[in-house]
Amino acid sequence: MSANWVMCLSFLLGLGVDIFSDTQGMNALASTILAASRKWVFQLYFPREDDLGNPVPSMRSLGLVVYAKYMLTAVLLYCIAVFFIQAFTLRHFEITLLRIISSSVLTFLMLLGFDSIATTRHSEKRL
Repeated sequence: MSANWVMCLSFLLGLGVDIFSDTQGMNALASTILAASRKWVFQLYFPREDDLGNPVPSMRSLGLVVYAKYMLTAVLLYCIAVFFIQAFTLRHFEITLLRIISSSVLTFLMLLGFDSIATTRHSEKRL
């Protein structure tokens, strides 16, 4: 997908989360920030796209270690954006940092589990 479509879809996805959770645009902004930095984060861990036939980040295409690094960086970036937008101050920095770390770890583990299930089911259909 083009960068413009990714930015629009991430904004709309974040806006949908904001509408149902009454968070006044925090998720829309954080999702848009993540979409804007997606290519940079991808190139950080996999600088040569010519070695990768299909540049869609997944455990199957990148391998576990590279994909885990990519996903952890993206999750941390999203959680940092959401929780600093929510706090909008550095007054209670320790609590905000604890929220960022705990939310990032939980989200990372859930996404890793979902991707491993999807990869397993996808490979079973091919056999």
